[in-house]
Amino acid sequence: MKVFLTGGTGFIGQAIVRTMRGRGWEVHSLVRDATSALSCWLARKGCVLVPGDVTRAEGLVDGMNGMDVVMHSAGVYELGADVATCERMQQHLAGVMPPIAFGGDATFALVDVQALAEGLCLAAEKAPLGEDYIFNGEPITLKAMFEQFARYPGGMKVHLQLPRWFMRPLMLLLEPLQRAVGLPAVLSRDLVDLSRGHFNYSAAKAHRTMAWSHPDFEEMWDQIVLRERELMAQRRGLLNKLRHQSVVDDPAIATTK
Repeated sequence: MKVFLTGGTGFIGQAIVRTMRGRGWEVHSLVRDATSALSCWLARKGCVLVPGDVTRAEGLVDGMNGMDVVMHSAGVYELGADVATCERMQQHLAGVMPPIAFGGDATFALVDVQALAEGLCLAAEKAPLGEDYIFNGEPITLKAMFEQFARYPGGMKVHLQLPRWFMRPLMLLLEPLQRAVGLPAVLSRDLVDLSRGHFNYSAAKAHRTMAWSHPDFEEMWDQIVLRERELMAQRRGLLNKLRHQSVVDDPAIATTK
């Protein structure tokens, strides 16, 4: 199968690339800079690099010609489950997570990134045109999530749940401080607002029609924690330990981030 992929250097995109290449698919990945470390990682995975920018039409049509599938995974964000949740766990393992939280009643339906990539590839293979699918694990409240995190040795555990109205002004002060030291503003007003929602989704259709599977919560986080500890051991300095890993299976790049 020939695939035109955007966002191949991103957190989700990397998982998609590994899964597609594992299937032997021919992946044409859109990149803004074909000489960057991340683009070189794609080339080492066997991808065909297509110079271009997803925000500009020039070259996109030509890049998509002859493809069986176009998969759009590009995006610009600062807050998201794949990064923010991971940063919150890195904070825990590094021993700097504060013993307070908020929005414990919020419900999230997280998804393991490799399971998501597998689901997207299954959809590319099997889904009829026009069908929609949701890929996620079992929904869990934020309070229960932190209780699960407490199973892992690390920093202080959450002992106090504070109201959202109290936390939002504090986040306004914390946002520029995090950016000033080169960290994404994980502790932000957006995070407070996100905790007002209840993202209680179901992947029953994907399970039923495509035999898609997802690890349970404990299995998923056991794997994440194991890998995060491996990555953290490769880095020097607290800030580097807290930063999100750009390329998760390339130690040479990991030590430079």
